[in-house]
Amino acid sequence: MANAKLRHEELHEEEIPISILALQQAEMNRDRKKHPDPYELKDFFCWDPHGDKDSVDAVVGAAVMEIAKQKKLPAWALFCYKDLVTNAGKADPPKILMLESPSAVLIAPRFDIDKMKLKGCLICKEDSYGKKIIFKGYGYEVTTRVPVFDGFYSLQENYVTEILDLVQPANVRR
Repeated sequence: MANAKLRHEELHEEEIPISILALQQAEMNRDRKKHPDPYELKDFFCWDPHGDKDSVDAVVGAAVMEIAKQKKLPAWALFCYKDLVTNAGKADPPKILMLESPSAVLIAPRFDIDKMKLKGCLICKEDSYGKKIIFKGYGYEVTTRVPVFDGFYSLQENYVTEILDLVQPANVRR
């Protein structure tokens, strides 16, 4: 185990010059309209031994563990529990664990108020597909539309949706 970790660190150190070249090439060819945010060096790492500490997967896993501990995860959403908690020990749970509606939950939601976007891990049932729904939690009420997916249940990691309407708690500034 220790040897594998050491080898990953060595591989990471060796990949840094290649990652810098890849970053420079990507930045030169980046379509600023389609991808307005600049790339970061970590986007080009394969062997970063520290890179998964704050990954979305780890944060989502920590959030799911905390939600399950509080017994607030809907029974219909348990189909993906095992997959989501695999990286749970690598990050702390976020302040906002979950926004929920009767047929969908958004785990570890992150707001981008300037762009009116909401990001997170979406778990939903078929009866929410293609409908406008209201997520509630932590004083927020967020209206958004769920796209149509295949199957009775769906899990969408790194899900991004447009905020159609937003009611924020009084103590949150824009």
